[in-house]
Amino acid sequence: MLWSRLKTFRSILPLLLPFSSFYYENGYFRICIIYLNNDKYSMAIKKTNYSLQTTNWQSHCASLKLIRQQVFIEEQNVPVELEWDGLDEKACHILAQVITAGKKLAIGTARITLNNTEDPVKKAHIGRMAVLAAWRGQGIGSDILHACIDECRKLKVKKIVLNAQVDVIPFYQKAGFEISSKEFLDANIPHKQMTRLLENQT
Repeated sequence: MLWSRLKTFRSILPLLLPFSSFYYENGYFRICIIYLNNDKYSMAIKKTNYSLQTTNWQSHCASLKLIRQQVFIEEQNVPVELEWDGLDEKACHILAQVITAGKKLAIGTARITLNNTEDPVKKAHIGRMAVLAAWRGQGIGSDILHACIDECRKLKVKKIVLNAQVDVIPFYQKAGFEISSKEFLDANIPHKQMTRLLENQT
């Protein structure tokens, strides 16, 4: 059956290639068609259904650890002692999850820590932004970042600070962050500090 579907699919493939991408899923070939609209190309994108929630370390430490273990320690070779810095228990965490095989699977996270100084400008630091490799490219990271910004607003934060890896600086610039430092190394990875002021915070 698979072979017959493949032959049929191959027969129409030359007509579709200039205007589509395709993939095989659940026994079917599926096509993502690009169509012309007002002289601009638009694409119908299949997007994963997932949920975002604000949580704490005590409630979801196993899921949060799993994501960060895979992304930072295994993928990026961040030293264990730097990743687990003792700030998680007092921080606010954003957790992205999908339902697969009837169970919740943690796929992305970020962390918000508040400054503990007497600075009159209330600041927050966003860090530990991570999405598992298999789930990237679907806008999940952007949604997590905006969830962090929304949470900072709820906390009456006036200034958000983060340390961005230099290769993803444009990602943060799209969300309104500006570079505020020279390049530096963190866990042997080039970073720049970025900041964003939040409006209407009294």
